[in-house]
Amino acid sequence: TFTIPQIGPFAQSTFFTGPWWLVILGIFYLFPFGFLTPWYFISLFSLGFVFLIYVVGREIGGKWLGILAALLSAISNAAIDNSLSLWNAAADSFLALLALFFLIRFFKTKGLSHLFGLTFAVSLATTIHFQTVLLSPLVLIALVTTRPKLMYFVSAVAGLAIPMLPFLIFDLRFNWFWIRSVFIYLTVDQYRFWVPNRWLTYAFDWWPATWGYILGVSKWFGLFLIGLLSALTIVRLREVKQHKIFYLLALSFFLE
Repeated sequence: TFTIPQIGPFAQSTFFTGPWWLVILGIFYLFPFGFLTPWYFISLFSLGFVFLIYVVGREIGGKWLGILAALLSAISNAAIDNSLSLWNAAADSFLALLALFFLIRFFKTKGLSHLFGLTFAVSLATTIHFQTVLLSPLVLIALVTTRPKLMYFVSAVAGLAIPMLPFLIFDLRFNWFWIRSVFIYLTVDQYRFWVPNRWLTYAFDWWPATWGYILGVSKWFGLFLIGLLSALTIVRLREVKQHKIFYLLALSFFLE
């Protein structure tokens, strides 16, 4: 309709996501490739994911780890399934990986642009799909692992604030409807239906099943991999200085 969406689709209860995913899909439709145009671009993003995870793997453990990470992502059930989807959660994996990339680059270079890229990616992902708020520890780790500077704080705030502007504009026009609906959800609506949200279920069922789905193996093998990786991570703590990037990401994952 050649109009800019003010907000996105509803999430839970009465509040809604931001408009950025609809804006991105709208931009895709500007290209004259027919009805399937957004799907073509999502496929290109999935190819970009493979390249980006190679870069991240190389930063963590060298070229061969990067190649292994790229290979696993290229044949991953979850990645292939995600490349065929246009719902807003399809942006999660690419933006999460982009945030990890900027965290690593900021840790190595302390560049303002990398800190801005990290906070912008985290904030943009959150406005598109609220579950990605779990990426927020990446911002905290970036700030606590560097010497405090005013420009770092300004850059971080700017990166976090820009994707949130549509919510502010919408609320200023409509009597703070969005922020009030989020507050009502957190204090009232979420308790109206039962969700299995024990930390034991999260740690020993959801994560193993997720790892298994990503790698194309059973939940129990996913649990074995998590246990093995955790044990090796603890055993090699004395070598933390040699593997700073790995332990930086391991700490991020633990906090999330």
